[in-house]
Amino acid sequence: MEFTVTGAASITGQPSTLRQTSTLILIFFLVLAVATSQSIAQTFRPTAEQLQMLNQLPAAQRQQALQALEQLNRQGSGGTPQTSLAEPLSPLPQAAQPLPAELLATPQEPEAGGGSRLIIDLNPKPDLSPQEATMLADDAALQRIQGSHYYELNESGVLLLPGLSNIPLLGLTAEAIEQRLGAEPSLEFFSVSVSILGEKPIGADALEPFGYEVFESTAYGFEPVTTGPVPTDYVLGPGDSIRVQLFGNVNGIYEFEVTRDGILNLPELGPVTVAGLPFSEFRADLNRRVQEMLIGTQVSVTMGQLRSIRIFVLGDANRPGSYVVSSLATMGSALYRSGGISRIGTLRNIQLKRQGKLVATLDLYDLLLHGDTSGDLRLQPGDVLFIPPIGETVGVGGAVKRPAVYELKRRANIADVVTLAGGLLPDAFPDEATLERISADRERRVLSIDVTSTEGASEPVQAGDVLMIPYVWPELKNTVTLAGQVQRPGSQQWHAGMWLTDLIPSAVHLLPGADANYVLIRRESGSDRTVSVISADLAAAFRAPRSAADVRLESRDTVHVFSLAYGRQRIITPILEELELQARSGAAYLEVRVGGRVRAPGVYPLEEGMRVSDLIRAGGQLEEAAYLLEAELTRYDMHTGQYRETELITIELGRVLANDTSADLLLVAHDVLNIKEIPLWQELEVVEIKG
Repeated sequence: MEFTVTGAASITGQPSTLRQTSTLILIFFLVLAVATSQSIAQTFRPTAEQLQMLNQLPAAQRQQALQALEQLNRQGSGGTPQTSLAEPLSPLPQAAQPLPAELLATPQEPEAGGGSRLIIDLNPKPDLSPQEATMLADDAALQRIQGSHYYELNESGVLLLPGLSNIPLLGLTAEAIEQRLGAEPSLEFFSVSVSILGEKPIGADALEPFGYEVFESTAYGFEPVTTGPVPTDYVLGPGDSIRVQLFGNVNGIYEFEVTRDGILNLPELGPVTVAGLPFSEFRADLNRRVQEMLIGTQVSVTMGQLRSIRIFVLGDANRPGSYVVSSLATMGSALYRSGGISRIGTLRNIQLKRQGKLVATLDLYDLLLHGDTSGDLRLQPGDVLFIPPIGETVGVGGAVKRPAVYELKRRANIADVVTLAGGLLPDAFPDEATLERISADRERRVLSIDVTSTEGASEPVQAGDVLMIPYVWPELKNTVTLAGQVQRPGSQQWHAGMWLTDLIPSAVHLLPGADANYVLIRRESGSDRTVSVISADLAAAFRAPRSAADVRLESRDTVHVFSLAYGRQRIITPILEELELQARSGAAYLEVRVGGRVRAPGVYPLEEGMRVSDLIRAGGQLEEAAYLLEAELTRYDMHTGQYRETELITIELGRVLANDTSADLLLVAHDVLNIKEIPLWQELEVVEIKG
């Protein structure tokens, strides 16, 4: 039987030879399954790997493979398609038909979820202007996140960037996350690259059984040390080599091996039975014999080559079986030789059996938690190390030093399992711990436990319990945050009756170029943490501390000091978004705008009692080209919620600048102030002629 396959060409995106070979192999197997015999063809079912290979082919080659398959299928059945073969590909695609959905399935891109781990690269854009580069260099919060960093999303899939607003990323792919972060105003200076590493289990799902990883190392582990002095309690046996040095009336160095009968044949001393004797006892006996039989001669006895012994490791070991080990091997080294204990085997009741009798048990927790090797006994020939199934287990997670699933050896309570986990972390909140338990009626229940109380600590645990210790809330209490153009940004302690000048005592605490006339304070109030905004004239507060210009601060306030040289919308925009989310029907979105000849035009939060002069102060004051006689204020009035009417108001700017309150109008939501330009004002234009 001959087959001819033509048209195999290189495939874009992979090396030509590799993809060409894959194509030929796939077509060969598909054709072979049909053409070899009818009986084989009738039982042919493409595997998932074959379907994936077929799906990865370019359209032309995929069509060629299917046409060849269909043609030979008909030939093998006398021109009639074999129904049994067509079932998995039913109907066989024609040249102009698309492949079935199962063939067109492509691997899903990973999406961000609760606990997802991300690598985020934030690098400055190469086309930043000098002003933008300086602004980036002066922003401490942006400097902390610049570069490549590892982040973990919280349980809700939200990215927490230090010093910046929280960004929800739940359900987004890496490409979508890059677009989302690129649209964030606070990250406008960065080019963004994101890699999703996968989801990190959260809560009880993140707990791993304790202790099994000790056998996963490829190092020497528990292997016995065969060099150095032999322990005095070492038991001699057939195959051991003993070095004897005689000096005095008789001189010589001899090395003898214990025979299979356990006898050591010593010249001039005769045979000595040594099998089963501890090495210290044999050495004392030999010294006595030499003194009695070789007068004037002394002896020095040391061990030479040690024998090997055969032992058995059975039960729930990773590689149970028979092993030849050193005669110095212990229970721990034998476990290591057998690949360690499987996840269903016990760590706390490893049994050493000798001639069918239980000799000792080993609790690896004594070694792993306390460094106690007293239970790690030395093995003898024919010993059996038996590993029973794991006993009752409980999980301990959250704010403990060693979260894991622990095996219980006896009845225990909450205090015992917290001790197994290494104790609480400093940021643990044990008052609101939870205990997940399967009740007697086979239902999952959650119990609230105060681990620090006597009653909670003494609560008995049972198999399958999971104790979760929460962390204290991450937000700082009784603090205010200082940000922007200041010498020492960050959180500081708040106290009742704190003034703005207590936080910023003098202009020395400001960076050069700071706008001391407009300081923005973001405030959270009430149990629902409603966001409001207050501005302050810091320069006036410096002149008159503890006056009306010196604002009283509250806990959780964030004070922003802006720069005169750079735009301030990057900071204000997230605050405006919060205010917009709070807006409801009948409760307007509190924002006003200023444009024209001001240093920082843009949108600003509307404060209670805010006037035209306050908006000019927010906009960084007037530019040199500002027209000082009048300005325009556009106001929108709502009429019983049915339509909005526009009103244009002329502002006598000269009177406003002269502190005339009658001209300095109170602002309402959505007011737009436009500062005009001096007529015939022209910037200097330069024409350069070369050549």
